[in-house]
Parts: sequence; structure tokens; C-alpha cells
Amino acid sequence: MKSRLIRIQQVLDKARWYVSQHCAVPSRKDKATWEINDLLALSFIILGETLTRALSIIQKKLRFRIQGWCSHDIRGQGWGYSKLILQKLDEDGWCAKAIHTLQAQLRGNSIGLVYLFTLRSSSSKGPDHEQCTATVCKEMEIRKIQNKPGPVRYHYCASTTSDFCSEPETGEKPPNCNTDADVSRSIDGQELADIINRGNVPLLLYRRANRDLQVVEMNQSFDKSYAIFSHVWIDGFGSFDEKNGTSLCVLHMFSKMLEKVAVQRSGSKSA
Repeated sequence: MKSRLIRIQQVLDKARWYVSQHCAVPSRKDKATWEINDLLALSFIILGETLTRALSIIQKKLRFRIQGWCSHDIRGQGWGYSKLILQKLDEDGWCAKAIHTLQAQLRGNSIGLVYLFTLRSSSSKGPDHEQCTATVCKEMEIRKIQNKPGPVRYHYCASTTSDFCSEPETGEKPPNCNTDADVSRSIDGQELADIINRGNVPLLLYRRANRDLQVVEMNQSFDKSYAIFSHVWIDGFGSFDEKNGTSLCVLHMFSKMLEKVAVQRSGSKSA
């Protein structure tokens, strides 16, 4: 069995080298070395990453490990990025800087980009990122200038097809925007500090039914069922009031987004 797994690993390693070198691209503007159909190239990449994951699961179940030979950590074993999925993300209005950041985090795994693409409806348009680059979000720069000296702020319209409905010139919600943008939720800073001082990890628990936000300590009951959002305020999702909270409409957006992921993973809805 061990010799068979080693041979499979060798075959996949060799195939991954060919596909990543000749079918994958660093960005949507690059051309693959092999001039084959982009959909076919994506198929090779997805198939390779799936087989790599399957082999890793088998090795882990059999407790198969040879020092310096194999690793059950497949995060760095992506088969490269597909030109097709990078083009689709661009056509769907994704920010070039966001795509570049995701590529760095996903470490060559195209399946991650495909999954992210499916989470967002093509009819759901956000800010215009047409002029953005891999290092600069032009849309955010424009809004910072227009809202100077105040901070950038977005609102989320649950009743419209648009993710963001803030006015480009002022950052304020338009008159027909039916949101809870002016209602915010915050937590007790001292309570948060106490949890950290006790050496524990704090989590924010938001219940959409009663619009309640509270800080709790991480425990086994969560079973990794939580998400981490970074750059919330710099990306315009803070409420910027005296309580340093977050708009209720934005909390609704994050809650619905995570619920969709939870349903896809387990088939059941959460609070």
C-alpha cells in the first residue's frame, strides 16, 4: 500500500508541475504556455486539485507519513490559477486588488476562486472597480477624497439588487434606500478586554431575529463555526458613531453571507 501511495504522489506531483507551468497563469492578462481551450485548462486544474485533496485524505486516514516526502497540508499544493476564472471575476466586477490578495491567500488553489465566484450573483453589482490595479483600489481612493475629511462608509440594501447603495459623492444613503444604516450595534469594550485578559478568545455573536449583538468567549460549542473579517472599518463597513459600532444593515449582510455558506456546507440554517 505504501509503495502504491508513493507512486500516486509522484504522478500527481509531475502532473501538477506540467499543469501549473503550462496551463495556469499569474493573472488574467497573461497567456498560458500551452495554447489550449481555457475551459479545458480549468478542468485540468480542478481535477488535479481534487485528486490531490483525495490523496491527502487517504494518507491521513492511513496515518501514512514519510519524513520529507509527503504532507497532509494541501494548502500549498494548488495547481495554479485558471485564466478563465480570473477573467470571470473581473467581468463580474471584482476589485483587482481583492483578486490579487485572494490569490496570495489561496496559494495557487483555483477551486477557492471558483467557490468565491459562485457566492456572488452576477446581478449583484457593487462599487465600480474598473480602474483598480493589483495594488490599489481606485474606487476606495476616490471615495476617500470625496468624503474627506470624513471616513468612507457603505450601506447594504436588502431590498435592492445592489450590494452597496451609498451615494458616491457623500457616502450617505439615498432617499429610497430602505436599510437600517442609521441603526448601529456595538459591544462593551471592557467586556471584550476582560475576555482577552483571561487568556481566552472573544467572538461576536449576532442573532438576526432579535438584532442582538454580544461578545462571548470561544468554546467547544462553536466547533469552528465562526468567521473572521479584517479591515472592516477601512473598507467602509463601520458606523463611525461615538460607540464605534457597525451599522445594522452591514451586520445583516455579513449574517446572510455566512448563512449561505453554512447552508452549502451542512444543508441547515443557523440563527
